[in-house]
Amino acid sequence: MANIDSMKECHYCYVIQPLLEFHIARGNIDGHSNKCRQCQKIYARGITQKRRSTIFIANPSKAFRDCSDCAEVKSLSEFSVNPNGRDGFSGTCKSCTTERSRAWHLANPGRRVQSQRKLLYDLSAKQFSAMITAQNGRCAICKCVPSNKPKSGGLHVDHCHSTGKVRGLLCYYCNTGLGQFKDDPDRLRRAIEYLNTRES
Repeated sequence: MANIDSMKECHYCYVIQPLLEFHIARGNIDGHSNKCRQCQKIYARGITQKRRSTIFIANPSKAFRDCSDCAEVKSLSEFSVNPNGRDGFSGTCKSCTTERSRAWHLANPGRRVQSQRKLLYDLSAKQFSAMITAQNGRCAICKCVPSNKPKSGGLHVDHCHSTGKVRGLLCYYCNTGLGQFKDDPDRLRRAIEYLNTRES
């Protein structure tokens, strides 16, 4: 029989169970939640459903709340939907959320691009830097040093669309050029033949 000290009664289903069946809650005297794991799931599911129902039942244009950033009281229609937020909406209004996002990107200019490289190509900032060094900062095809323009500047990751494997770093024009030719060597060869036969 289990030690009585290692058992606890759930305050919801009133079943006495081992402490392992209760989540850690350091604020409680015994250091465990008052709801067993199963009851906690049911409780959490009910809260989520209640929040979601609030989103669809309430008329956002007739309900108001304050923004946690600007502290202004605004219509709920000025807040983005967030099932996990208070009343089923985001804590900050859309204007403040946009401003906060803009400020973050200004303070962290390269972080978004780095995150996209990691997500799309599993390429870390260190690996990308090593590839630039290996190519002497030049495009792998035309060997030019790209400009620093926001969209068309810098070196872009070239990858095989079939396997996802990274092939190298290209300038904007070479990268988009391969894309326009659908990475098809035969098309590229025919394009070269076409140019050679049309030379003046």
